[in-house]
Amino acid sequence: MKNRLSILLFVLVSIMAALFVYRDAIWGSSLLAPLDIPGTIFDKFRHMPRNASGIPNNHYIIDQVTFDLPVQTTVYEAWRNGEIPWWDPYTYAGRPLLADAHINGTDPVRILLYLTLPFEYAYNWTLILHSFICGLGLFVLLRHFRFANWICIFLALAWQYGGGFALWFGHPWIQAAFSYYPWLWLVWDKGVQGEWRRQLIPAALLIAVIFYAGNLQSHTYEGLFAMAFLFGYAGLNLETWRKTFPLVFFSNVAGACLAAPVLANQVEVFLIGLRTINVDVATVHSGGLMSLTGVLPWMMGTYRTLDLSKLVGSTSLAFGFMVFIGSAAFLLAGWAVWKNRDATRTPLRRTAMWLVCIYFVIVSTRLYNVFYSRSTGLPLLGFAVLAALGAEALCAAKINRRAGTVMLVLTLALAAGPNIVGFVIYPHYQEKVRQQLLEQQARQASLDSLPALRHFQVDNWNRESTFRNPEMMVAWLGVLLLGVLFWRPAWLGQPWSIPVLLLLNLLPVLMFYQRFMPRYPMAQWEQLKAGGPEQQRVLPLLARQPLRLYEKSPAISSMLFPNAMSHLYHIHTVHGYSAMQPRSLYLMENDARAALGKPIADYDYETLAGGRPTGILHTNFPGKLARFQWSGLLERPIQVSAESLNHIELAIGPGPIATLLWTDTYYPGWHAELDGKPWDIALKKPCFSRLEIPSGSHRLALHYRPHYLPFSLWLVAFAVSGLIAALPMKRETKAPMATP
Repeated sequence: MKNRLSILLFVLVSIMAALFVYRDAIWGSSLLAPLDIPGTIFDKFRHMPRNASGIPNNHYIIDQVTFDLPVQTTVYEAWRNGEIPWWDPYTYAGRPLLADAHINGTDPVRILLYLTLPFEYAYNWTLILHSFICGLGLFVLLRHFRFANWICIFLALAWQYGGGFALWFGHPWIQAAFSYYPWLWLVWDKGVQGEWRRQLIPAALLIAVIFYAGNLQSHTYEGLFAMAFLFGYAGLNLETWRKTFPLVFFSNVAGACLAAPVLANQVEVFLIGLRTINVDVATVHSGGLMSLTGVLPWMMGTYRTLDLSKLVGSTSLAFGFMVFIGSAAFLLAGWAVWKNRDATRTPLRRTAMWLVCIYFVIVSTRLYNVFYSRSTGLPLLGFAVLAALGAEALCAAKINRRAGTVMLVLTLALAAGPNIVGFVIYPHYQEKVRQQLLEQQARQASLDSLPALRHFQVDNWNRESTFRNPEMMVAWLGVLLLGVLFWRPAWLGQPWSIPVLLLLNLLPVLMFYQRFMPRYPMAQWEQLKAGGPEQQRVLPLLARQPLRLYEKSPAISSMLFPNAMSHLYHIHTVHGYSAMQPRSLYLMENDARAALGKPIADYDYETLAGGRPTGILHTNFPGKLARFQWSGLLERPIQVSAESLNHIELAIGPGPIATLLWTDTYYPGWHAELDGKPWDIALKKPCFSRLEIPSGSHRLALHYRPHYLPFSLWLVAFAVSGLIAALPMKRETKAPMATP
């Protein structure tokens, strides 16, 4: 009963936090997406509301509106129509969809909501439920280890709304995957403490869900988490390894097999797709050091002002927010490392320390170019658990006057340093900084180097990185209270001390998350879907048609359909946006395209210069299809009679034997049927498909199904059978013999 009441209390506090953060997005009056970006940045979307400042409120999450949001409309329609969205016909002349690194299209929470709610509600609530499951998991984990209720509630919420999850808000797969890590930790801990085979099924199911909710990159984070758990619990004890390793290993194998229908598809894309790794030397050398600014990350800049790393060509200073779970919690985590020596807490403390250390190694070495800062959930979880241990140790430790003095000096330094820099030093160098940034932006073509944005960033420093920012002030008050508690340890015995300390720790976390997170009226979403004058000029010709558009533009800001926004309007394009691009028309050299001898698109749309609200649209060969062309001079009638994501039907008119060139992206998994009979598809280099069509009229059907799907389903069956077989058998107990 006591546990139920504590969970109910967490849910109530979590609802209050959600109302503060998400507000009217909860009941569908607004959409959790940066809808101010199109009207503010893109020339062809000037019909959208434009910010008075001329810059977007948060340019950091531009990918959400040009990639995630439009692609999710396609994923939503597919699930609602009973079709698995394996294939994307709208970008890169076709590519795998669910296997893409950032889709999150197989996330169980997302699928459930897509099947039951209108799109806008489902899109919002997918993000909201990811966050809630994340916080609830850590709360249950901390309660499992018998921490006090207030420690569990406030630190679970601090992890749930941590700075790393805020910065990656537009990448929903990150928190979706990390949401289940505390639950997995809980199950593995129970397995270590009891009969490990009893925890195989829940552990394998959780790992499978992590894989379904994440992508190929986030799957590696689960491996790092498993490594931290093993070394945290077993250490150098071989006897403990014999019990811990089988649970972790076999649950991972079973979970991977259960998720094989997705994993195999993702591995295939990784092996076939193209990806360039750019080593950021400045980040490699400073990422770990700059993460230490997580104690008060505003002092190094925010998304609304300068990120000082821009001055040295790095992004490492943003790592202060990546590990931010509150200023007081950051210091409590350090206190736990130093003071908490409770033997019963050793596995918990060591695992949390491993999670933090692994991340610091990643961001301080070239491993950063493999794991990225998207692994931020690892240190956030580690710091949250260490902060709980620190709060517990704070109440039990005997604090001497010297420690109190050190804490008060640190508190005063944290107050004085940023404010002296902001109000005294920075004004003398402000114009020099402005000049340097403008010189840098002249050599760059990125969206966030717009002159208006640079001027705003320079002028806004004092409002963000000093006590003029309420978030920073409240965070410092939490540190101040911690310093006072060190100075007056007798106050630690008061029932209000720890709850107030952790509340002051939580408030700036919530404030930053709420301000960073986009939320705009549904009316703007309707305007985006309808398109402006230029989109409406093109839509009647291309929307939901088997035709293809090729764009020529000097910059992404001048495009008619930037990145993956063609999904919103159901238009096939040559360009796209993806972490791993397939070998397609988009990557072909101009000479190779010209060598085809025929246009690669039915329509070309060209923007001659930036800043123009219109472009030039012209057709290449009316009455024919760029996607399906006959080799040579021979032409036979051909018509697309039906098309969905994974299926195309063609009606081919009479004529002699001919070779049909299908210029969509060639990819394993496509199958052809001619008049109901299997037909061969061959690769035509560099990236097309070739089909030999006999004389006469025919119906050609093309179907896509992931190449390794049948094998993957066998792995699922194998995993289910193995998990059932591994269950421990119940021992028969003999009834006691009757006494004479």
